[in-house]
Amino acid sequence: MGGYHLAYQRESLMNNSDDNALRLKVDIWKHTVSAQHHFNELELKVRSLAVTLLAAELGAAGLAKGVVINIAPYWILAGALMSWLSCYVMDRFWYHRLLCGAVAHGEAIEKELQDLIKCITLTTTISNEIRHGTVRARRWMDIFYLGVGAVLLLLIVISLIGKGTST
Repeated sequence: MGGYHLAYQRESLMNNSDDNALRLKVDIWKHTVSAQHHFNELELKVRSLAVTLLAAELGAAGLAKGVVINIAPYWILAGALMSWLSCYVMDRFWYHRLLCGAVAHGEAIEKELQDLIKCITLTTTISNEIRHGTVRARRWMDIFYLGVGAVLLLLIVISLIGKGTST
């Protein structure tokens, strides 16, 4: 009888330990998804800042063109291009990497939990949807920033050409 009781206690402790481990893994997954949300928000804030800066600098270039302020428009456009590219570098090579790391970690946790809890698949599901597209998220980011950067560069060239023909 004593041996049966010890075996029962050991099994009970093991089951309790498994439950605690599972709870811990789910908590880790929750924090990982929260980190993904945080990094995604940071990326959106950087993009919002980039667009706001761009609008302000293009407005300033328009004012300069109208001789309201005494700065050549190409200098303001060059500043806009530098601001835009700075936001791109911060977004693409800093915050996006943090987000990708959090996603990879979330996928690893979900893979470990898939046999125990079938419904914990948020990160994997979103990643699969993004991967099925023809253009990956990084490429869309490159197209967004570099496309606008090319337009700014073109505006700088046009502004410089206009300066040369107006004197």
